[in-house]
Amino acid sequence: MAIAEAPEPHLAAESKTQGTADSARVTSPMQAVARGAFALLTTQPLTWATSLIGVALLPRYLGDVALGQVSLAFTLANIAAPVVSLGLLEYLSRSLASRSPNTERDASVAWLIMTVAAALAAVLLGLFAHVFQLQVGSTAILFAAMGQIVLTPTQGLLLTLLRGSERMGRFAIVSSLTASASALIPLLVLVAGGGVNGYALATLLVLFGCLVVSWRTSGIRLPRAGFTAPVALALIPAGLPFLGWNLTMQFYGQIDRIMLGLLAPVQVVGWYAAATRIIGVPVFIPLLIVTPLFPALTRCREDKHVFRHTLNTSLRGALLVTAPFCAATAAAAPVIPQLLGWPEEFNQTVLPMTILAPNLTIVAFDMMLGTALMALGRERKWLLVGVIAAVVNPSANVVAIPFAQSVWGNGSIGCATVAVITELVMLVGGLILIPRGVLDRALVSIAVRTLIAGGGFVVITRLLLGSPLRVELDLAIGTAMFIASLLVLRLVGRSDVRQVWQFATSLLRSRAGRSAQPLLNHG
Repeated sequence: MAIAEAPEPHLAAESKTQGTADSARVTSPMQAVARGAFALLTTQPLTWATSLIGVALLPRYLGDVALGQVSLAFTLANIAAPVVSLGLLEYLSRSLASRSPNTERDASVAWLIMTVAAALAAVLLGLFAHVFQLQVGSTAILFAAMGQIVLTPTQGLLLTLLRGSERMGRFAIVSSLTASASALIPLLVLVAGGGVNGYALATLLVLFGCLVVSWRTSGIRLPRAGFTAPVALALIPAGLPFLGWNLTMQFYGQIDRIMLGLLAPVQVVGWYAAATRIIGVPVFIPLLIVTPLFPALTRCREDKHVFRHTLNTSLRGALLVTAPFCAATAAAAPVIPQLLGWPEEFNQTVLPMTILAPNLTIVAFDMMLGTALMALGRERKWLLVGVIAAVVNPSANVVAIPFAQSVWGNGSIGCATVAVITELVMLVGGLILIPRGVLDRALVSIAVRTLIAGGGFVVITRLLLGSPLRVELDLAIGTAMFIASLLVLRLVGRSDVRQVWQFATSLLRSRAGRSAQPLLNHG
């Protein structure tokens, strides 16, 4: 049996699958990335709105201690996620992009393997929290984190099948609605008086409900292929290179909060969680590009010219779009707690926010370079860079957190500093590993000019914030000067705006986007 779909085109119907494949072949990689990014962008206002609501209200209603407990528990669950996937999701994504004939059978077997691994990981998480007496609060919070681990394979597989087959419209809807509901409904429970336990349990129940609805409406049906040892034994090793990478990335990306929980009071974890929530609001921007980029680069990896054009255009776009958010965060950090109405203790988030502000652009570059390396089959070398970063992060945090805690009474300052250093290690490693001639040297000039514009924005806005003018006016003046500097430094030209506008309006005129022109012509 095959993966069945009804009522819309889908992975299992052979003729429709062939049509999808043919369509993908005539669509240029850059056009596929642009269309995928646009599809994701159309659903982002909802996700962004709910994220902002959560950023504003969670610190108010939870407080720093409860926020720290919830963050610590779900951080443990996030670390376990790549373990239970065993790298099989990334393997399946590549197989779909490469039109492998066994993907349907592999997906069914992979789900069973990952779900068993998830159940075992959930039990181990409970034991770990008990043995080390981590400050995760109540049993309800821990149970919610364990349940999230069990649901991870089911959620990940659906998104992988949609992404690998380049059904980015459906991918965007599923991702956005799940993220929005998981952020908003538990928050409503909290505001209604459900407390931290109600918030945690609601998070789990909403995720389960979203998965049921998403699978039923996606049209994807897994074949009921019998589980056989030979298939499983052949499948598991295929995911190991990706498992190593994912585990390494999650470890160094999440271990800082665990170490904060061990080396500092739990409220410090709450401060850091609040700061990273602000930094994480615009993280959808690089994801808009990275999500469709992997299958697109995988398709064109044999064509060096197309591969180079697709990657460099994506990098330039990510730099120009993420840099303003980085500069705005650094500039407005001193007034963000006040604007959001956070309790006074969350003023401790200002310095960590300022330090973490550049991370969005650095992470975007890391993600795209890593995606390119994986598309080229260099995931083992990229894994080595990740291992180095995973060693650097906890090693530096062992020193940085206690030092910052003793000097400033805020260990999250040290944690934020180490986070930026770790991402820079990844960036340097990616630049070393990417084949010579792939990256355009013009990116260096663009990066320098962007840094000048952003730095000026931060300095001017910080000076204005110390003036008697209203905060809103200070930010408006700083923003206007930043936009002017972008034009003066020729970072954005009229042709760029015109091309983006033409592409967007073309897509809006055609629901399927089939009549849209490429965002940038090859040449």
